[in-house]
Amino acid sequence: MSAFREPFDYLTRLALPEGGWGYHTGQPLHLEPTCFALLALALDPQRQKATLDRALAALEVHADGTGLYRLLRGRPQAIWPTAMVLFTKTVLGKTDKHTATRLLEVRGQTIKGDPEVGAMMDINPERVGWPWAEGTFSWVEPTAWAILALRAAGFATHPRVIEGTHLLLDRAFETGGINYGNRKVLDNLTEPIPGPTALMLLALQGSDEPRVVAAQRYLRNTVATMTDLEHLAWAKLALDCYPHDPENLAALPKLDEQLKAAYTAQTAEGRPISIVRHALTALALQANNPFRLASEAVPTTGAAVPPAKPEDPPKPGFFE
Repeated sequence: MSAFREPFDYLTRLALPEGGWGYHTGQPLHLEPTCFALLALALDPQRQKATLDRALAALEVHADGTGLYRLLRGRPQAIWPTAMVLFTKTVLGKTDKHTATRLLEVRGQTIKGDPEVGAMMDINPERVGWPWAEGTFSWVEPTAWAILALRAAGFATHPRVIEGTHLLLDRAFETGGINYGNRKVLDNLTEPIPGPTALMLLALQGSDEPRVVAAQRYLRNTVATMTDLEHLAWAKLALDCYPHDPENLAALPKLDEQLKAAYTAQTAEGRPISIVRHALTALALQANNPFRLASEAVPTTGAAVPPAKPEDPPKPGFFE
């Protein structure tokens, strides 16, 4: 356990009496901050046992009986927290094969055989990943979370996981990084974003695909001067899973210092920090990274990832 205990103390103090955490103090439970806080406090399981037990029980209130998890007061179709819950429970030694099997059945919608759509996109709209909500298109973040959770649960070679891997590689920039979905919108190039890029790297860890290598380079360079806690934490957690690259290893100590400085500055100023930021800071500053996977990389053989069309520079002002 790190001597930098502040975020752990905050998480313990801010837990809801009935178990779990909201996004901010005074808010009711939400599944995402509860999962992140559980992962952080699980690094000290004996000391935090009562808090962990209450939070795990609180998560189960939102199980829908079929293996999926839906926030009771949320949109019924929003099943995206399921992968986070599966990953969290697996890390805590409570792998739920029923939830894993059910998650494998969730499919994002595809668009097939529409030449007009094909002309508008530089991604393959027939790739199948995971959506935020049932009956909608596949997106990068829910797909990355599903792959990560299913790999942790022992399904690394399942065809759905392999296909999800192809989707992430298809949507990643050859020059490095990934956006939330499309590389282009209305013929304008989007920009990669650190958060989705880190999640993609966590999902695809172990891979030496060129777009995975480029994503590491993009992430290192982009966060080098950042002070945003979430971007820094996700970058540290992701790059830590690729220790074979000496440039990643060299970047990790600096990321630790950036994280500590950013966290200390924000807490000293008295600004409220979200539960997610407390938890991600706690996770990123530990030597025991729960996002590291023991399983081998997902096979990427099979249906080839189509080559990307040439990437044009963004049109000035469009995304400003």
